[in-house]
Amino acid sequence: MIKSSFLILVMLCATVGLDHGTSWAQIKIVPMKKSTPEQEAKPTDSEKSSDKQEQQDQEEPQTISEMLAQTKGYQKGDPLSWEIVSPILQKLREAGLQLPSDSELQKKFLKETAPFYQMMTTPAGRTFFKDLSRSPPAIDRAERYLNFPNGRKEMKFIMSRKGGAELFTDMVETRNGRSTARMLCSDSNSCDFTKPTGKIYLESQFVAFLKQSATDQKAASE
Repeated sequence: MIKSSFLILVMLCATVGLDHGTSWAQIKIVPMKKSTPEQEAKPTDSEKSSDKQEQQDQEEPQTISEMLAQTKGYQKGDPLSWEIVSPILQKLREAGLQLPSDSELQKKFLKETAPFYQMMTTPAGRTFFKDLSRSPPAIDRAERYLNFPNGRKEMKFIMSRKGGAELFTDMVETRNGRSTARMLCSDSNSCDFTKPTGKIYLESQFVAFLKQSATDQKAASE
């Protein structure tokens, strides 16, 4: 039985996310008419005609990628912000997807006033962020780096250097890089530099989060 007036259809698509070949799931929101025991009976010709017109009037299904593409100020590959995703989350709620409260969700996204977001949406920052995105945990390291003394000033210098993102990708991919990260952390009394931020920066991470939410909701209803 369909319990809401919409069906959230989770589709795994072998679509290419970034130029380096990342694939992700895509979610489509497909409006569906709520069924009742009476409607489950064989429809009359008149009902068929009415249903056909209603389907034509309904909005076409949209993927998360399509909704993001329609968001003012967003460029594909940009870090996600709360201001960008909150209208999409509201649409998903209206479609029947159960999500945490906004106060909880806000913790998972950058605010557009956040220094890291502002730096990563400059022309140089977008190129830098694209390179970081090839190893998502490196984004966590880069954001946390801003918390060090002179971190913002040093980040601007790193961003200006060719291959600067490798400083952070190496910290999660190579033994020497991980040692460097630990050394940076040892100079601070309360350092969480090597810990995940828990934030959702990428479209692929956003879709994975929504897909998991839909999966959890389905499991809870069975």
